[in-house]
Amino acid sequence: MTTDLATLSPSTSVVDFYVNKINTYHDQLLDLQHGNKIYTRLRLITFLLAAGCFFLGGTNDVSGWLGYTFALGFGFGFIVFASFHEAGELRATIVRQRRIINEQQLARLQRAWDKLPVPSIKVPDNYRCISDDLDLFGTSSLFQFVSSAQTSFGQHTLRDWFIGSPTRAEIVARQQAVVKFAAETQLREELALSAWVVSRGTDGSPAFVAWAEGVPWLESRPWLKWLTRALTGSLVFLSVLFFAGLLSREFFFLAATLNLVTNIIVNVTCGGSTHEIFTKVLYRQQVVLHYSKLFKLLAQLPDDVTFFQETQAMLGATPSEPLALLQRLSRIVRLGNLRKAGLIGLPYLIFQIVFLVDFHILTLLEFWQRHHGHKVRSWFEAVGRLEAIASLAALAHDHPNWTLPDVDNTHADRVQSKALGHPLLPDDVCIRNDVVVGPKNSFLLVSGSNMSGKSTMLRSLGLNLVLAQAGGPVCATEFSTPRVHIVTSMRVQDSLEGGVSFFMAELQRLKEIIDQAKETQEKNDMLVFYLLDEILQGTNSVERHIAVAKVIGKLLSHGSLGAVSTHDLGLANNPELQHACVLVHFRETFTGESSAKEMSFDYKMRTGIAPTTNALKLLEIVGLDST
Repeated sequence: MTTDLATLSPSTSVVDFYVNKINTYHDQLLDLQHGNKIYTRLRLITFLLAAGCFFLGGTNDVSGWLGYTFALGFGFGFIVFASFHEAGELRATIVRQRRIINEQQLARLQRAWDKLPVPSIKVPDNYRCISDDLDLFGTSSLFQFVSSAQTSFGQHTLRDWFIGSPTRAEIVARQQAVVKFAAETQLREELALSAWVVSRGTDGSPAFVAWAEGVPWLESRPWLKWLTRALTGSLVFLSVLFFAGLLSREFFFLAATLNLVTNIIVNVTCGGSTHEIFTKVLYRQQVVLHYSKLFKLLAQLPDDVTFFQETQAMLGATPSEPLALLQRLSRIVRLGNLRKAGLIGLPYLIFQIVFLVDFHILTLLEFWQRHHGHKVRSWFEAVGRLEAIASLAALAHDHPNWTLPDVDNTHADRVQSKALGHPLLPDDVCIRNDVVVGPKNSFLLVSGSNMSGKSTMLRSLGLNLVLAQAGGPVCATEFSTPRVHIVTSMRVQDSLEGGVSFFMAELQRLKEIIDQAKETQEKNDMLVFYLLDEILQGTNSVERHIAVAKVIGKLLSHGSLGAVSTHDLGLANNPELQHACVLVHFRETFTGESSAKEMSFDYKMRTGIAPTTNALKLLEIVGLDST
C-alpha cells in the first residue's frame, strides 16, 4: 500500500531543519577558528621564547643552565600548543564538512544545481537513451539530485538501482529501510562524513578488491615458493648440524656460501616484484582502513529490518569480521615494509639475504588473499548499499509530501497516480496532475500546444517510475504501478559520422523499443512502459501519421503500457488507434491584443483532445506574421 511520509519530517519545516544545523555548525566553526588563532600565537610565542632562551644559555657561562632549562620548558609548551592547534584544525575540518553536508541537502531541496557536486558515473551503453531522455545522470539530473554517496561502490549501487529490474520483495525491503533510516538524521550525517573521509583522496577500494580477487603472484610461480622454502630450510638445517658438531667447518662454509649466492640471485631477479606488491597492498590497505568507521556504522543498523539484516550479513559471520581481518592483513604488510623503517632497515636487509624473509612474508600475504580475498567485494558492496539507501532515505525525509509507491504485478495493469509531479522541479513551481496510464491494450495520448507541458509530464512519469523501482519515494500523494521495463524515445540524436539521419536514428530506436516489448512479453515477468515524445518528426505529416499508428499498434499488440505526446491531433481519430487511446491535453491562455498579446500556461492536464494550437499565435507575438 502507498505510504504517507509526512510523519517522517521534523516538527519544524525541512528547510528550517537544515538552516538551523548549518547555522549551528557555522557558529561552532567560528569558535574553533578563534581558538586556533590563539593557539597559533601561543605556538609562535613559545617557539621564539624557546629559541631566545637557548641562545642566551649558550652565551652566558654563569646562568647557561637556567637558559637551557627555560628553553626546554618553552619547547615543551610549543609542542603542547602545536598538538592543541592540530587537534583544533582537525575538529574545524570535521565541523566544516558537516556544514557542507547540510548545505548540500538544502541545495537539493532548492534544486540549486550549481551548489551540488556532479558525480562522474559511467552509464552502460544500453541505458544511454533512457538516461538522456529522462535526465537520469549528469548535470541537473535525478542522480545528482538524489545521490549523497561518496564512495565508488555507493555511487555504482545507486546507479544500478536506477536502471535495474528488482523483484517486488527487493523493492519492499528497500522501502522498509527507507522509512526506518529517514528518521535517523544524525546517523545518516555520520555516514556521509565517514564516506567523505574515505573519498578525500583516491578511493582505493576498487584497486584493493581487484588485488584481493586476483591470482596470487607466487601461486603462478610454485617453483619460486618451494625454492625459497628449500633455501631457507637447508640453511637452517646446515646451521643446526654445524653447531651440533655433525658438519665440518669447511663443508658448512662451502654449502652456506653456495646457499647465500643462490639467495642473492633470487633476490636480484625476483625481489623487486615482492617489494612492489608490498608497496601496492600497503597503500591500498591503508586507504581501505579508512572504511573502519563505515563498517562500524553498518554494525549499528537496526536488526529488525530485512534490508539491514541482509546488508550486515554481507560483512561475514559478525559485523566486526572485516575490521579483524583487515587488521590481521595490516600486521602482515607492515612486516613486509620493515625494510623501509630507519634503523631496522639494515638488519632486515641482512635477514633478507640470509633467510629470504620477503618471500615468506609474501606467502603469508597470499594465504590471507586466498582465504579471505573472496569476501572483500561483499564488504564494500555492503557499504555501497548503505550509502544508496541513505540517499533514498534523505529524499524521503526532505519531501514529507511525497509517498512510497505500491509496486505490485499481482493485479496491476496500469500506472496510477494522484498529484503526480516532476521530482526535479522545486515544490513552489511543480504543478501536479492525476495521471493514469492503462489498462493494457490502451495508451495515453497527450496533445497540446508548444511549451504547454507535454514533455514534462512524460518525464514526470518516467522519473517517478525509476524512483519507485529503486525503492524510494515518488513525487505524488498516491502511486501504484506494476513492475515495468522503461523505454523512451524523446531526444533521439542523428549520427552524421555514421551516415545516420535523424529520421533513421529514430526509426532504429523505435525498432529497439518494439523488440524489447516483444521479448518482455515472451518472458512474461513484467511490462514494457514506453514514453514517446513527438516521434518521427523527420518526415512529412501524412507518412508520419501512418508510421506512428503502426509503431503504437505494434506496442499495443505486445501488451505494453505507455504514453505518447503529439501535435498530430488526427491520431485521436485514427481507426487503428481510436479504440485504444485515452485522450488528455494541455492548453495555453492568451491575453492582450496583437504585439501586446501574452501567452501563459497553467500546466494542468485535462481530458480530451487539445482544442487549440499556438504556432501561428507565437508567430504573431514575435512579430513574424507581417514579415
